[in-house]
Amino acid sequence: MELERRDFRAMMFYDFMRKISVEQSHDNLVEAFQDQAPSKRTVERWYLDFRRERTSLQDEAREDSRINYEQFAETLKIGKAAINTILHDYLGVRRLAARWIPHNLSEMQLEARVEWCKFMLKKFKGGESKRVYDILTCDETWIYQYDPETKRQSSIWVFPGEDPPVKVRRARSVGKKMVAAFSAFEAWSSRRPKTGIRGLLLHHDNASSHTAAKTLDFLAENSVQLVSHPPYSPDLAPCDFFLFPTIKEKTRGIRFESPEEARLAFEEALWSLPEEKWHSCFDSWFHRMQLCIDCCGRYFEKL
Repeated sequence: MELERRDFRAMMFYDFMRKISVEQSHDNLVEAFQDQAPSKRTVERWYLDFRRERTSLQDEAREDSRINYEQFAETLKIGKAAINTILHDYLGVRRLAARWIPHNLSEMQLEARVEWCKFMLKKFKGGESKRVYDILTCDETWIYQYDPETKRQSSIWVFPGEDPPVKVRRARSVGKKMVAAFSAFEAWSSRRPKTGIRGLLLHHDNASSHTAAKTLDFLAENSVQLVSHPPYSPDLAPCDFFLFPTIKEKTRGIRFESPEEARLAFEEALWSLPEEKWHSCFDSWFHRMQLCIDCCGRYFEKL
């Protein structure tokens, strides 16, 4: 029998009224329907709606948020000035461009992000455990011979009566070089010479080079433990949310003679980062984990 989402929601509501927990309700559904069963996150979301006294099991109707002024005017038979007043002065809405996200996360991927964050916060006591000093996080990125400035970097002040600035869009240079970067907590460098790489906790993402058999064999032979990372989660990787953007911002707009010169500039910028920046990076790492949990695994806005 092919069940619809409304059927599962009715079962959840029945469990909710019987005061059965989210975990038990989800377990019952999985036991009975296996792969057809909704995810635990879905059960949690509907339990929350039931607590808010939601009465309908149907999907809520959604308005088209991309409708423009002309469509409003045609539908309501009023002028654009009146529409502008209603939207902005009375309703307080703004028209914003869609925010780019790394991936359209599935329910399973949302759950994986939340579970990983909970595991990390518990294992390292929210960043207070001394074991954080054994963590070494790493990743790779491309360094370009020329990487154009962003709009924000090239902005200037314009006085009344002056023409707004224009700038020809420049593409990245084809000359590029891949670099690998490693970052660690403050005490790592003072402790590691005594212990070598044994006991090291290596954190990296799920790139094929990281999961290759040769890589895993080498790490196992040298007693290096791996710290897992949830898929499609650059917002939870220090190299992606801090290190690479910070360094590349310093080198954007500079035209290097060769990819090697670009690499040397990247390395120089890396070593010039103040110590307090590294402190801030790792402090925010665990803060981001809590934000991810608070957002039920979804990508969150900038800190």
